[in-house]
Amino acid sequence: MINRIIAMILTFAMIISTTAFILPIKVSASSIPGLFAKGADISWLPQLEALGYKFYNDNGEEQDLLQILKDHGIDSIRIRAFVDPSDDPSNGHCS
Repeated sequence: MINRIIAMILTFAMIISTTAFILPIKVSASSIPGLFAKGADISWLPQLEALGYKFYNDNGEEQDLLQILKDHGIDSIRIRAFVDPSDDPSNGHCS
């Protein structure tokens, strides 16, 4: 009898523990502030600016790219470091 009760308890515990992994959990950036980081890789920005690229906000006005990204909720950036880049700003890969 005790073995049967233990088996039922273990079976019930296994069902409950696996159900937690099956149930979908809906999480969005707005439901838990600070949980998600919104980022962008801006490693090529110096090269693009040296080549004459311009960036425009939603109103069609020329604006600094970092400000545009910030205005769109970007709170993290990635900047890659290139080993031994050339001195040419338009071809130096972030020199």
